[in-house]
Amino acid sequence: MGHNKNASECEAWFNVGEGEVPLSSLPATLPDGVELQHVNGCHGFADGHPYMWSLMKDSLRRKYFSPAATQKPAVPQYRADAVNVAVHVRRGDVVKDCGLGGRIDENTHERSRCMPVEYVAKVIEQVVAKLRNMTSRPVNLQVFTEVSRHDKGDELDSIKAVYPTVGLNLDGSVLMTFHALMSADVLIMAHSSFSLMAAVYGAPEQLVIYDQFWHSGVPEWLRVKDGKVGGDGWQWKEDYLYQRAIGMVERRIGFAEEKAVTLPIS
Repeated sequence: MGHNKNASECEAWFNVGEGEVPLSSLPATLPDGVELQHVNGCHGFADGHPYMWSLMKDSLRRKYFSPAATQKPAVPQYRADAVNVAVHVRRGDVVKDCGLGGRIDENTHERSRCMPVEYVAKVIEQVVAKLRNMTSRPVNLQVFTEVSRHDKGDELDSIKAVYPTVGLNLDGSVLMTFHALMSADVLIMAHSSFSLMAAVYGAPEQLVIYDQFWHSGVPEWLRVKDGKVGGDGWQWKEDYLYQRAIGMVERRIGFAEEKAVTLPIS
């Protein structure tokens, strides 16, 4: 709703009401012991119980990909034979809070909705280097962001310096951008509930890179601490999460190659 999307379009896309009891079906007078509560925002509960997102993932994805939901197209920026890395750089709705082009003090980024692009570039550099060390598959890096009238994407030069072939996806559809983020093999989040929910909806094997901000991260997401990916010191956890995502890629490639095999005519 905060991204100017109407309720009916979002409901059709996410299909969260499937299988739920519609409000209109409830009796005017509820039975004794039954209480109907209206909750205006659940951030406090979610931040206090982040592990519960993992428990909801299967149900959310089942509704999202249900035949009753808006059918989801393939993400055209992604390659079946590569590790697809999506980076969310939050800018459009918060540039006014961050100064020209969203540039802010490096030392205050944890409290800001705008992470400095130079900081994001350092994170990307570490993630890409780790992937290249663990797999021979190509890395397909795609950045998703909005640009302001002051900055037509020039701010992203720091990322292009680290990864010259990066795909820059500017001012795209909100719902298709969400779909691209959640469909990535690796998601580098912004300080944003938008990319947080994309990570919640992503495949269980998706590698999520989470820089600490005011919304709590799911325990199995890989933390960034003081600019270091996996900075919590748990090397075995970092290796496992990378290997799990790469395994998902290998299974996808293997399935595609199997489908491409043409059986000889007897």
